[in-house]
Amino acid sequence: MRLNQPRTEVMLGIDVGTQSAKCVVLDANGQLLGVGQQGYPVLTPRPNWAEQDPEAWWQAVIAAVRDALRQANISASRLHSIGLTGQMHGVVLLDATYAPIRPAIIWMDRRSANLCDVILKRVPQEVVVSVAGNRLSPGFAGASLAWLREVEPETLRRTRAVVQPKDYIALRLIGELSSEPSDASATWLFDIGARRWSEQLAAACGVPLEILPPVSESAAVVGTLRAESAELLGVRPGLPVVAGAADQAALLLGAGVVEP
Repeated sequence: MRLNQPRTEVMLGIDVGTQSAKCVVLDANGQLLGVGQQGYPVLTPRPNWAEQDPEAWWQAVIAAVRDALRQANISASRLHSIGLTGQMHGVVLLDATYAPIRPAIIWMDRRSANLCDVILKRVPQEVVVSVAGNRLSPGFAGASLAWLREVEPETLRRTRAVVQPKDYIALRLIGELSSEPSDASATWLFDIGARRWSEQLAAACGVPLEILPPVSESAAVVGTLRAESAELLGVRPGLPVVAGAADQAALLLGAGVVEP
């Protein structure tokens, strides 16, 4: 080994999947230095329901990050930044203190199946194509929120913000609400051309625009790591946290699919 070999900065990548949270430690050349993983259950309290506890995600992230750092065997001072990805279409409902109100409804949930055709009839087909870019399906955030409006209206009245799974972890890391276009476009509430929340789609689903988070670019730094979160993860505070991308978008990028 050469003496005085320059140290490269390293980055943490955090994925909030359906079955587990995973963390990778990568150097600036993309070399994998360490991996951590911690599982959690999918809750099915009723037929066609699929939910998860956001606190279980967070605790799994803490364990996965610590395991990855132990495996990488590096000094925390070398950490440069944190990036995120995660399962799409989830609904994490937050109160005025940004605490979860109920278990998150995740992508495989089918309780809103009877509402999708009803909502689609409220929106012209050309808007579905040009604004949403997709038909509404059960498990999409727009459909799940429409179900909550009908069946759990008090829950929706208490809601001050709705975020996706990876964006909930960003909230725990930086203490601020955020999202980005790849996850936002999967909610069926986002204007994919204008890159902002759609009043027309939100109205069709009965979703107040004010509960939807700010949207930045996927590569943007959305905040810095809070001291209390840094202590739990075993890293230094102040690390920049990048918005990241939904898991399918991140998968395509990782596979090199970057051109039409």
